[in-house]
Amino acid sequence: MAAMGIGVNAFLRGDAVVGAGWVGRAQRLLADQPEGVEHGYLLYLELEGALGGEDAGAVIGMARRLRELGRAHADPNLVAAGDLFEGRALVKRGRMAEGLAQLDEVMLAVRSGELRPEYAGNIYCHLMTTFAELADVRRAAEWTEATSRWLAGLPPAVLFTGICRVHRSQVLQRKGAWAQAEREAAQVCQDLAELQVSGAAEGHYQVGELRRLRGDLAGAEAAYRQAHRLGRDPQPGLALLRLAQGRAPAAAASVRAALAAVVDDRLARARLCAAQVDIALAATQPEVATRACEELERTASTYGSSGLEAAALQARGAVLLAGGRAEAALPTLRAACRRWQELDVPYDGARVRLALAEAYRALGDGDAAALELDAAEATFERLGAAPDAARVRALRGRPALPDGLTEREAQVLALVAAGRSNREIAEALVLSSKTVARHLSNIFAKLGVASRTQAAAYAFEHGLATGGIVDYHPGSGSFRLPAERAACLTGRGSANLAPLSRLDTHLAKHVDAVARAFREGGGVPYAEFRPEFTDVMDALGRGVFDELLVDAYLPLVPGLAERLVAGARVADIGCGTGHALVLLAGAFPASTFVGYDLATDAIARARSEAAGLANLSFEVRDAARLEVERPFDAVFVFDAIHDQVDPAAVLARIHAALVPGGTFVMVEPRASSNLEDNLGNPLAAFLYGVSTLHCMTVSLAGGGAGLGAAWGEQAARAMLAEAGFGEVAVHDAPGDPTNAVFVTTRPRP
Repeated sequence: MAAMGIGVNAFLRGDAVVGAGWVGRAQRLLADQPEGVEHGYLLYLELEGALGGEDAGAVIGMARRLRELGRAHADPNLVAAGDLFEGRALVKRGRMAEGLAQLDEVMLAVRSGELRPEYAGNIYCHLMTTFAELADVRRAAEWTEATSRWLAGLPPAVLFTGICRVHRSQVLQRKGAWAQAEREAAQVCQDLAELQVSGAAEGHYQVGELRRLRGDLAGAEAAYRQAHRLGRDPQPGLALLRLAQGRAPAAAASVRAALAAVVDDRLARARLCAAQVDIALAATQPEVATRACEELERTASTYGSSGLEAAALQARGAVLLAGGRAEAALPTLRAACRRWQELDVPYDGARVRLALAEAYRALGDGDAAALELDAAEATFERLGAAPDAARVRALRGRPALPDGLTEREAQVLALVAAGRSNREIAEALVLSSKTVARHLSNIFAKLGVASRTQAAAYAFEHGLATGGIVDYHPGSGSFRLPAERAACLTGRGSANLAPLSRLDTHLAKHVDAVARAFREGGGVPYAEFRPEFTDVMDALGRGVFDELLVDAYLPLVPGLAERLVAGARVADIGCGTGHALVLLAGAFPASTFVGYDLATDAIARARSEAAGLANLSFEVRDAARLEVERPFDAVFVFDAIHDQVDPAAVLARIHAALVPGGTFVMVEPRASSNLEDNLGNPLAAFLYGVSTLHCMTVSLAGGGAGLGAAWGEQAARAMLAEAGFGEVAVHDAPGDPTNAVFVTTRPRP
């Protein structure tokens, strides 16, 4: 057993000569001995080597013999291994029902806890490999997760953890978490470098795949070459890299040679066939693409795995479309897209959407084509799939980026021009510093520059850095902010739009939580946005209130200023930091003012700012439960109805809190309740974006209505009427193109 153990360790390190020597010694030592459990473990090692060969029938016979030895000597490790190797060989032969039944037996054994950890770990690795080869996306993910849980309960096991990481990287790639997938693969390369050469090789290949998909072609080439040096065939990745480099003939020859080298392994050939379809179509070899597609379809039919079936549909749709049969391609491509969506494989789904867009265009349906391009582009941009995003630009007829820059390289260049370091660029784009360095190397080569300063100058000269806000003058090396733009970005008045950038950056921090709520239901609670949200809203409103509240907003309500001079009771519902009431209380000392808000941090700041104003108080109160002893003459609400959990109840409470004839002033986003009416509004994207990332989700988190910022004038009028208010007048909000002012009253009896 010691000789076998030494041999196995040598094989794992890639030292086949030493490994074979020690295994040979074990065979000689056992040759004259009565058959025992040691012979079973020797057969175990033979099966590990035979499984990768062409004779699956021989493997099945050896596996059954191994199981018999395990039973004869009461060794559960050998019994489980016999089931494992037989099951894998049966699956390879396409006898799926029998093979999966055998693997089910193995699953029960490994979960029973009766196997020694090193053999249980090997079985976990085989199961992950099996479902990865089958492109069984769901089972591959499930067994990778199961292996991770099993490893978490053991002492550190670098070998099994590294192998599991390879498969986890593959699953993460499929699921669209590319940055995390590359980190896992890179860790494998490091952890297994001296321990298991084949695992390290697979890690390098996986790094190459992820770099290729992102458009880091030089980095991908280096990773594929390292995988090859360690003994891993770099196909089909290397052939697809040649295609991405614009070398279609070389790609076609590469994948053709790879297929010639794999004769009987249908699962290995399936991956190559899928790549050959894309390459052959790009190389105008339709007959080759058709043959590859037909083989892929046969394999998918034999094995019936989810990933193979989706890939076969995608290939068939591409072949039909390339042959000018868009009408026939359409249902096939839609089926492929649906399969990838069901499997939660975004990249492949987005690639199918590109083909769907071409099919719709060929059939004259421009609207449907645009929808598919929008969806594909959003996915590619999220993933960082620069080459595919560039293809979307081409299909849309957009101008290409200059000098062959990819989208990602343009992003890196813009940040270089902004003075960011490599580390800061890596953080901003969620990349590694090494990846940023590779991008810069590519950029310098494409632009023919030798320094960051020269690259920055190029970015400004070609409009890649400033966005047209700041003008750059190459002659003097200076920048200039024109007066007409400065008026919108500086100062304390209402025209300064710069504070809006704080809202964007704040809400961006909650994108993942909002996305999770879309998948799982509910929303993101208001408390998750505070206290930063309180600061942001204060910054947005303070300049507007200082400049316009008394002189522009109050005159919209006839007689209101006069009533405030004489003395009136006034409330602000959802008052935030209370700055509006501080201004009103100072301007109208004869009136009394009360501010309500459910945010304790906001009320604390309001009370601090109001110190010394005897006619002003603040209370922490939920507006939906508002009850007052003395009714108010006027109630203000600034942008606080649409994100309430129960806006109808809040409006009813406000109505009840007013004296008959009392005034209600409600500032809300200017929008229509009909989506089609908002499409021409240049602020619509901003409005819907803020609504999605805050207004709707805080309401939905409490099981509320989720009106959103674009609930619109029609809905507002209807809800005001339902609450009992009278006639409604709607005005443009002074100095604020995003809002409208609704003025109404509680009717007198």
